[in-house]
Amino acid sequence: MIDSEASLKGVLARMNNTGESAGGGGGARPGMEKHRGSGVVRDLDGGEVFIEHGPIGSAGMGAMTMGFKAPPGGVPAAVKEGGRVDFEFSITPQGEFALWSIVPSGAAAPPKGATGARP
Repeated sequence: MIDSEASLKGVLARMNNTGESAGGGGGARPGMEKHRGSGVVRDLDGGEVFIEHGPIGSAGMGAMTMGFKAPPGGVPAAVKEGGRVDFEFSITPQGEFALWSIVPSGAAAPPKGATGARP
């Protein structure tokens, strides 16, 4: 599974290449394509947020659970493990998934492992 995620990151980084200079850092930056999704927070682990989300067509992703780098201002206190969220992210030139924003969506979340994460 880790190998698949590494492969996916590489492919998505190439797909998201806008031809702009990457520079240093690795966080979401102006000029990078933004994608939107909704899902359920499954884990908050330091600088990463693991979200179970539905398909995200603009990024060529199917439904899955994956880690995203926390947004520049950190994860809002209202975002809790098990809570449903709406989020916006970019794929960095390094192939990382970096959140621009994440907010509670207000809908009840299904139990962990249940199908039906909304797109």
